[in-house]
Amino acid sequence: MTNWKKVKLGDVCTDISYGYTESANSKPVGPKFLRITDIQFDHIDWSTVPYCKISDSDHKKYKLEKGDIVIARTGNSTGATSTIKNDIDAVYASYLIRYRTNKNIANPFFVDFALRSTKWNDFVNNIKGGSAQPGANAKQFAEFEFFLPDLPTQTRIASILSALDDKIELNRQMNHTLEQMARALFKKYFVDDIDPENLPEGWTMGRLGDISVNIKITIDPKDEETLNYVGLEHIPRMSIALYDWSEDEILHSQKFQFQENQILFGKLRPYFHKVVLAPIDGICSTDILVIEPIAKEYLSYSLMHFSSEEIIAYSNQHSGGTRMPRVSWESLRNFEIVIPPKNTMQQFEELISPVLNSIIQRIHENKVLKEIRDSLLPKLMNGELEIKEAETLVA
Repeated sequence: MTNWKKVKLGDVCTDISYGYTESANSKPVGPKFLRITDIQFDHIDWSTVPYCKISDSDHKKYKLEKGDIVIARTGNSTGATSTIKNDIDAVYASYLIRYRTNKNIANPFFVDFALRSTKWNDFVNNIKGGSAQPGANAKQFAEFEFFLPDLPTQTRIASILSALDDKIELNRQMNHTLEQMARALFKKYFVDDIDPENLPEGWTMGRLGDISVNIKITIDPKDEETLNYVGLEHIPRMSIALYDWSEDEILHSQKFQFQENQILFGKLRPYFHKVVLAPIDGICSTDILVIEPIAKEYLSYSLMHFSSEEIIAYSNQHSGGTRMPRVSWESLRNFEIVIPPKNTMQQFEELISPVLNSIIQRIHENKVLKEIRDSLLPKLMNGELEIKEAETLVA
């Protein structure tokens, strides 16, 4: 590390700016509008990012460029970062801060990995302290210190770590395609040609509670007990399977227990779109319902119903409470559905099961790739590992 120098984030930036204030719009009324909620899990799914209205002058001012780094400045996501990897017509919201690096001295993707380090997490946690409303400003973030090698070394290190990110992203994209395939199969089998007023022989009208049950196995805090943990923050929007979770979570309060192939449903408004199939055993927040089909052949059919737009609308209508409205299992179980004969659901399960298994396989593969990346990251960023050795490991 003899040629590495200690710098501050602000030292390597040509521009540091707060984002644009406007309401998000689901319709394409302007450029994409990147928000805090869109930069979770080291990944931006641009297909789910909304749009916003903006003037030409503000569009130019707030437009994101490839290599721009955005950092969340408020709430529980304070310090969450993402770096723009594509040329896309997008602006960023006011609760994000944009850091544009001087590319003559700092590779933005090297800086991106510096901001994914445990050192960055410790730095952010120190800023947040024990505040009930976490937050930070642009000047505070700009004080973050890290070591910077020469530009060619930065580029090589960023390339090594980015290669792992690229493999993770490819798996994500393939899973997205498989999820679309699964939803299309469900629609073809049970929506397109089915008239609830004139059902085929053997088909009946029923309720969600007829094909699934709510599992309420609680687990209380115990000294030194650690388990895989899932909170609402881990569940992506409108995905079929769970992609991320905290490992070795120490229990501080009561949680629900869940098992692989059970369904996790976010019961707080506005999180009804957070419904996933669990690829692991673990514990989850009590703000999540744990749901199990009454038989194996009902799994995919149940999952597709709970992750449907109709359930979101129904949950919004039947949620109660003033501070944090939520929907209960007693309400959800009464949602009316068409119930096909058991052999039809068996056929659907046999058809879709390989698709779900392939999705789950890639999720576990990504977990391994992330572990490799996260183990290499501090060693490369501190100059503790030879670059040639790291290149061999990820080849």
